[in-house]
Amino acid sequence: MTATRPKVREFEEHEMRRIEDAKMALAAEQEEKPQGKSKKAAKAKKKGKKRKVERPYEIQYFRVGDTVDVHYNIVEGEKERIQVFTGTVIRRKGSGLTESFTVRRIVAGEGVERIFPLYSPRVMKVLVTRRGRVRRAKLYYLRDRVGKATKTRELLGEGVQRLRK
Repeated sequence: MTATRPKVREFEEHEMRRIEDAKMALAAEQEEKPQGKSKKAAKAKKKGKKRKVERPYEIQYFRVGDTVDVHYNIVEGEKERIQVFTGTVIRRKGSGLTESFTVRRIVAGEGVERIFPLYSPRVMKVLVTRRGRVRRAKLYYLRDRVGKATKTRELLGEGVQRLRK
């Protein structure tokens, strides 16, 4: 048997705690619900309406234009490690469970984009390192730019305080 690395062990313990918490919350929710389902609830289920899902770990609020560090769990064979992908958020897409975001960065002179599902269990955390001041919802124009032109203006002062935490 191989010895697991501390980060992997911490991650496994965290996941076990998260699963136990989810089971306890589900049990508590079932106790509170009345036995008979209403017609409205049955219709909503048939239509496939999405429920609001709470994450077991905190993801800092971010938006398009922000520079973020995405801590992503990577599995290589039997080993697991956390890799940090740092870049500018150029897109947020979808809502609810299917929400995803695209992060772009420049590596060795080439632009690299990666799409992350927001509610994926592999996304450990998203940390905002710099708030961007942009006027568009999608920053696809950054793909055509090179060097310092790829930077967005930083949001400073009162604007940062107005953002949700």
